[in-house]
Amino acid sequence: MNGEIGVESTVGAGTRFYFTVRCEVGDAQNVTGLDSEIPNSSTLPLETDHKLKILVAEDNAVNQLVIRTMLEKAGHELEVVENGALALEAVQATSYDLVLMDVNMPEMDGITATKHIRALKGPAREIPIVALTANALNGDRERMLDAGMSDYVAKPIEPARLAAAMARQCDIDAQLDSVVSNEDSEPQELTEDQLKAFDDLSV
Repeated sequence: MNGEIGVESTVGAGTRFYFTVRCEVGDAQNVTGLDSEIPNSSTLPLETDHKLKILVAEDNAVNQLVIRTMLEKAGHELEVVENGALALEAVQATSYDLVLMDVNMPEMDGITATKHIRALKGPAREIPIVALTANALNGDRERMLDAGMSDYVAKPIEPARLAAAMARQCDIDAQLDSVVSNEDSEPQELTEDQLKAFDDLSV
């Protein structure tokens, strides 16, 4: 295809892979096998027939609001706790389909909480746990997986990445949208910290 592929790498700095191909501009009318009725990702409905009961362990008000808005807009049911100790208590009291676990939290961090959950007896120990973390380097990834986490999503949280992790762990066709405006949330359902976070997010 008259192209090339290559790699540039510097020890301790990183690696860049690249490729180029030279193609002529095509005519869609001459392409067979296309189904014009297949919607693209922007037109797929957010709601799914597979409603999940999700526990979110996250201490940051902005992240709580972003996650809540994305998931509740898609029809999922959420409970939010602010640290790993409360998450450990919650999974023993209620049956969840998924846990979204922040890694760095007060009282008990996400990795410690995950280890305690995996040590439980009964079905709670098998619950999928997706780490939410600003650290996604190779060493951090291995540390999270070694602790028993099932998957991870890097922060800042992007809807597509979170939806993909949900699809992998819960075997559903997840579609999520980003936070657009505070019109999507009922003011009386938000705490003062979340309302301030939303204002900060909208600036």
